[in-house]
Amino acid sequence: MAARKSAKAWNKGMTGESKPAQYRAPVVDRCPTEDCGRPAEGDAPAAGWYRTDVPASSEPARDWCSTWCSAVGRALADLRRARR
Repeated sequence: MAARKSAKAWNKGMTGESKPAQYRAPVVDRCPTEDCGRPAEGDAPAAGWYRTDVPASSEPARDWCSTWCSAVGRALADLRRARR
C-alpha cells in the first residue's frame, strides 16, 4: 500500500523500515549516593531522605536521597505492579 501524500510530506519522502538506534543510553544515570534506593527501615526515613511506598507494587518501600531519585523510584514501582 502506497503512502499518502500527507505522510510523504511529513516524513520528507522517506519510506521503508526504521533503522534501530545504534546506542541506547540509559534513561537516567545511577545515583552516586551510597544507600540511595535502600529498602525502607523503621517508621520514617532518615532526615533529608524521602520514602516511596506503592501498595500495589511488587517493589518494597524504599528510601531515596533526593526528590529526583524518589520520583524515579516511584515510577519504577508503578511499572512493577504486583502479580495477582
